[in-house]
Amino acid sequence: MGKATRGDLYTLIFLYCTILGCSHYKAGNLKLLDYTIDTKLSYSIRKQYLDSLASSHEFKVPKKWEQYNKLIDINPHDTWRVYFKNEPEEMYLVTINTNFVLEDVFNSKIVDFDWVSDRTRMPQNEKERVLKRAKDEILNRIEQMAKKDGCPDSILYFKPRYVDGKWTEAPKWEKQNR
Repeated sequence: MGKATRGDLYTLIFLYCTILGCSHYKAGNLKLLDYTIDTKLSYSIRKQYLDSLASSHEFKVPKKWEQYNKLIDINPHDTWRVYFKNEPEEMYLVTINTNFVLEDVFNSKIVDFDWVSDRTRMPQNEKERVLKRAKDEILNRIEQMAKKDGCPDSILYFKPRYVDGKWTEAPKWEKQNR
């Protein structure tokens, strides 16, 4: 019996993966609900206040749900988990880029101990409810927080514009301590 060559090894690995289905392996769950919620709030305002909101005592993910972390699969700089302790108890994975996007919902009453990452798993009445909750309890709250800090509407709703060959950004303002 002769020595196995590198080509034999590659052939064996190829056959092994083909038979066992390794060729379809993906790290993590790459499916997302990808529900976009229109908002007039500027990107910089959304980012600043979503960070504050998600880390606040009211919306911080509890220890019992810390293991349900999908941030590994998505850009962690523009993605947050927001927890709702009031019924129905659930957690949202939200992303901000040019839009505000509800990526996933974790609610064991919809899907047992898993993210509802596939639109076919989200009942229509639940979709409407979670979109309303995201708008009311996240986006509206962000707007209220910014206004309480004295953020003028011109900055709160500022959209970057292409002026003289470059993109403009929202001007900075000092938060008012109250």
